[in-house]
Amino acid sequence: MTADPGWRPVLRHIHYALFPQLAVWGSRRRNLDGLTSLRLVYLSFVIALVWILSVLQSLDLGGDGGISERSALLFVLGVAVMSYAGLGVMRRQDREVGTSELAAGRYRVRVFLTLAFMNAITLMGFVFVFLAESPNPYYLGLLLAAPGIYLGAPTAADLADEQSDLNGDVDLVGGLLASQHGMPGRSKRG
Repeated sequence: MTADPGWRPVLRHIHYALFPQLAVWGSRRRNLDGLTSLRLVYLSFVIALVWILSVLQSLDLGGDGGISERSALLFVLGVAVMSYAGLGVMRRQDREVGTSELAAGRYRVRVFLTLAFMNAITLMGFVFVFLAESPNPYYLGLLLAAPGIYLGAPTAADLADEQSDLNGDVDLVGGLLASQHGMPGRSKRG
C-alpha cells in the first residue's frame, strides 16, 4: 500500500487554503496530487468558518430579533441532531469497491458530505444570528460542528481506518495520490 505523505505538502501550499476557490485554483496551478488537493480544499472550508467568526465580531447586534435567542439555539441544536444522524446513515453505507480509483472517489464523497453536514449546522447558526440579533447561535453551531469536522478530516488515521475496511487489492492512498486536483480520471501518470 502507498504511504500517506501526511499534511506536510499541504503546509507548503497553506496560502491557497485561505478561501475555497483559491484552494481549487492553487491545486490546479501547482498540479498537486489528489490527496493534497483534497486536504487543501477541506482546510479552506474550515478556515471559512473562522472568517465568518471574525465577521461576527464586527457586527453591531443587540436589537430585538424576529425570534427569541432560545428558539434560535434550539433550532441550531435540531439541525445538529439531523446532521449527525445523516452522518451515521452515510457511514453505514457499503464501502466495498473494486478499484483504487473507485475507493478514492467514494472517500472524497464521504469527506465532502461530512463537511457539508457540519457546515449546515454552522451556516444555520449564522442565519439565526440575524434573526435573533445575537451571535450565540453561530457559536453554538461552531461548537456542535467541531467534533464532526475534526473526525471527518482526511487525516492519516482516517485514511488507515478507511483502508482497513477495503479488500487487500485496493489502495486508497494510492488512488487519491494518482488523481490530479482531487478529480477522478485525471491521472498524473497519463
